[in-house]
Amino acid sequence: METQARSLLSFGPCERLVDPHLNEDCNKYEMKAMMIAALLCLVHSSSRRPSMKTVCFYLSTT
Repeated sequence: METQARSLLSFGPCERLVDPHLNEDCNKYEMKAMMIAALLCLVHSSSRRPSMKTVCFYLSTT
């Protein structure tokens, strides 16, 4: 799933990852920010992952 998500975010619109039933009802900018934050949390090396404080700050400023 992580590889598929990374691939879709790099090569196409993030809307391709969203359930089509939600596509019209979601904020695309906020959805992309959430997906990027999630991918950052999935980095294999724990020292390269953001802290929860950083993730919360990032999501609250989008």
